[in-house]
Amino acid sequence: MMLKPKDDLRKDCRLMEFNNLVNRYLRQNAEGRRRQLHIRTYSVVPLNEECGLIEWIPNLQGFRNILLKIYKTKKLVTSGRQIKEMMPKLTASLEEKLRVFHNQFLPRFPPVFAEWFQTTFQ
Repeated sequence: MMLKPKDDLRKDCRLMEFNNLVNRYLRQNAEGRRRQLHIRTYSVVPLNEECGLIEWIPNLQGFRNILLKIYKTKKLVTSGRQIKEMMPKLTASLEEKLRVFHNQFLPRFPPVFAEWFQTTFQ
């Protein structure tokens, strides 16, 4: 991963989401599958308006994959549908959103990245 300062990566992130959608349609299309059409994508994680993380080295383990492996070993896997159901409404107050984050998301997704560092760099 690369930390990219002084650049707004939100557009890059949206473009990768769009490319993933195109890839999904290409996989559903018989001709697309036959020709093995796809767009190479990479992970983009905007941290704020001025910096973010970019997955840019071939065969690099992505942040999401690292976390998912750890969550699977702890049997903390949650489907996208379950996550969507947990999300508060967009019109919910900040207090309600914080309550949902602390009471629902943190118990299901505790911070585990430090564990990866400890096992990888013993």
